[in-house]
Amino acid sequence: MSDAEKIEQLEIALAHQDRQIQDMSDMLGAQWKEIERLKRHLTKTEEKLQDYIDSAGEDAGLSPTEIAARDKPPHY
Repeated sequence: MSDAEKIEQLEIALAHQDRQIQDMSDMLGAQWKEIERLKRHLTKTEEKLQDYIDSAGEDAGLSPTEIAARDKPPHY
């Protein structure tokens, strides 16, 4: 194998590695965005759960069925 062939093989390998690095970087960016979206969703869910827990203190004497019946939408 001549020096020119070795250099060409190295350049090909380097080009493949560059592409893999770019693909991994793109995937990492997409995963980061998804993690941020999930964090926002989790925060909203925690806030809703806390609101539910706080309002449950007002319903201390009611069963879950009674609370659901009381809070059902008007179209039922």
